[in-house]
Amino acid sequence: MQAAIHSPPVRHLVIALGAAYEGFEAGTPGQGTRFTLQHCNRAISHLAALSTKTPHDPSAEEVCCMLTASLLFVYIASIRGQFQEAFQHVQSAAKILQTFERSPHRDGTKTSTYPVAISRLRRLIASVYGQLRAMVNDLALDVGALDLLVSDMNPATIFTSVPDAHAYVEQLFQNTLAFLQQTGLYPPSTPEQLEAAVARHKRLCQALESSEKAVDVLAQGLSEDGDCAARKGIVVLRLYHLLLGVRLRIDVLQPEQRESSFDQLEAYLEQMLRHCESLVHGQDEKQSQPSCSSGLGYVMPLHMIAARCRNPQLRRRALDLLSNHPRREGLWDASLAARIVSQTIEIEEQSGGSAGFGDKHVAGARRVLEVKLELQGDKTAALRFITVENWKQGQEGTRRSIEW
Repeated sequence: MQAAIHSPPVRHLVIALGAAYEGFEAGTPGQGTRFTLQHCNRAISHLAALSTKTPHDPSAEEVCCMLTASLLFVYIASIRGQFQEAFQHVQSAAKILQTFERSPHRDGTKTSTYPVAISRLRRLIASVYGQLRAMVNDLALDVGALDLLVSDMNPATIFTSVPDAHAYVEQLFQNTLAFLQQTGLYPPSTPEQLEAAVARHKRLCQALESSEKAVDVLAQGLSEDGDCAARKGIVVLRLYHLLLGVRLRIDVLQPEQRESSFDQLEAYLEQMLRHCESLVHGQDEKQSQPSCSSGLGYVMPLHMIAARCRNPQLRRRALDLLSNHPRREGLWDASLAARIVSQTIEIEEQSGGSAGFGDKHVAGARRVLEVKLELQGDKTAALRFITVENWKQGQEGTRRSIEW
C-alpha cells in the first residue's frame, strides 16, 4: 500500500486487484471486469512511459516498481482465472529479476527509497515461480546457472512466528523441487556429480528435520484457545513437512520406480489427507463460497494425493475435496486441478485387468508418471498424460483437452 501511494502503476493495479477480488469472492468473476481492465491499462501506460524513459539502465527503484507490477498482474490474472496470462506474467517477472540480479546495479537496492524491499519481492516472485515450475517442469530445462528456486538451506534453529516458519518451509519446498527436477532432467553422469547430488539431498533432509523440530517448538507456544489462523498455519506447515518427506524418500535416481514408491509411503499420504480435511472443514466460510489466497495451502497437496495415491478410497476423498470446495491458491485452482486429476484416474482405470479403479494396485507400467500441461487460451488446456510405459518407450502418451 505504501508503494501504491507513490507509484501510479502500482496504485492502479492495487485498485484493479481489489475489484477482481470482489468479483471472485462474490462468485461472479465477470463483475467489475471493465473497471479492472481500465486500471490495468492505465498501469501499462505508466510502465511503458517508465521503460521509455530508462530503456537500458533502470534504477533500483524502477526495477522494484516493475517487479511489484508484475506480481500484481500475476495475482489479478489468477483471481480472474486467466491462467495463461498469469503464467506469462510469472515468467516475465522471473526474467526481470534474473536480469537485475546479474546486473552491476543490484547493489543500488541498499540505498533504494522504494517502500518494498527487493528481498521481499524476490521471495514473492520465487513463490509464484515455484508454483509454475510444479505444474510445468519443462521450464527447468532452460533455467541455466541462476535458478530462482535454489538458495542456501541452512538448518532451522527457531521460528519466531508462523509466517517466519512458512517462509522457511516454502523456501525448502522450492529448493527440493529444483533438486528433483534438475536431477531428473540431468541425472548425474560422473562420480563428482553423483557425490554433489547425494550431498544436496542430505542437506535438504537435514533442513526438513530441523524445520519439523522448530515447528514443534513453535506449536507448543500456541495456546489451545489462541489465534485460530496461527493454529491453521501450523497444520499447513505439518502438511508440507509430510509432502517434502514423501518426495525426499523417493529415489530420484530411479525414476522408473517412482510411482510404485508411493505405495510404500501411503501412510504419509493418508496423514496429508487428514490435514487437508481438517483445513477444509475448519473453514468459517460456507463450503460453496469460493476462497483464495497466496502462498502455501492445501490445493497442491490434494492434487498430489489424488494423482499419486493408488488407494481408491484415499484418492477419491482427495478428489472430492478438490471438486467440492472451490479454492484458488496463487496459480493452483482446486476445480482445474480436479479436472486434470480426474483424467489421470480415468486413464489408469482404462488400463484394464488389475489396473481398475476398484483395485488398490494400479499396474505399474500403466501409472501416469507425468502430465504435460499447455494452456490454449483463457479456458482451454491441452494435456499429455505420459505413463511409465510411455516414458520407457519414448512415446508421447495420451492426449486430452479440457475446458472450464
